[in-house]
Amino acid sequence: SPADKLEEPAKVVDQLEKGSAYGKVPQPAGHEKLEWNTYRRDNARSGSTPETLPRKLKALWNTTVTAQEPTPHGRAVTPPVVAEGKVFVAAVDDQQVTALDAKTGEVRWRHLVGGRVEAAPTIYQGLCLFGANDGWAYCLRASDGELVWRFRTSPEERRLVAYSRVESPWPVPGVLVNGGVAYFAAGRHGKTEDGIFVYAMNPFTGKVIWKNRVDNSKLETWYDNHVNNLLVGNKEAVFMDQLMFDLKTGEKSRTWYKKRSFGAKR
Repeated sequence: SPADKLEEPAKVVDQLEKGSAYGKVPQPAGHEKLEWNTYRRDNARSGSTPETLPRKLKALWNTTVTAQEPTPHGRAVTPPVVAEGKVFVAAVDDQQVTALDAKTGEVRWRHLVGGRVEAAPTIYQGLCLFGANDGWAYCLRASDGELVWRFRTSPEERRLVAYSRVESPWPVPGVLVNGGVAYFAAGRHGKTEDGIFVYAMNPFTGKVIWKNRVDNSKLETWYDNHVNNLLVGNKEAVFMDQLMFDLKTGEKSRTWYKKRSFGAKR
């Protein structure tokens, strides 16, 4: 007899989920502009700082974040970021973000999510923002790890298996905060699973400002073959692979910054 017809995946209606800390994020005291609050410190991913370091450095503390070892497909932990008196790091395969006291190394909080966290969090005005391979973008209260909001990027409820993990076809590799707006991209490749979705939103409320889609299903030229990666930003636009997106409208155009080594891949 013929096989039963597969059901269509359920469409996602409510993408924003508010947490217990929604609307309850105090502004941090003594926020330092020179903090290393995002991957490679700044939105250009420069990996540099104007701070002056002493000639001799000494270790203040060390701690174990995860018992997992690096695997052939990636590292065990993300690069750390430092802000607001804490060190923030994600244990990739443990699917959790940990905050440590910057002076003592003591664990302040841990937050478990539904998928691998492959990129360092971004800390912004009391918020801890990051993405995961479960298809959600997360915003936590940086002081205690309580959920402010999370946003489901997938247009429908669908799963696949990657590196022995059940994941979303629309993973979120990280969040960029540029000019007070949070930007992130969700997806694996412009030619798979409806492409890559790029969002701009209010980091405090999770309200979407604009959304754009990268669809390379009809590949015209070799340089239309786009993959998702950490976003890079400046005062004019945010960049992903060889595309640039207008900060206010999300309108996309092609750029050759990648060929000129603008920023860095994770």
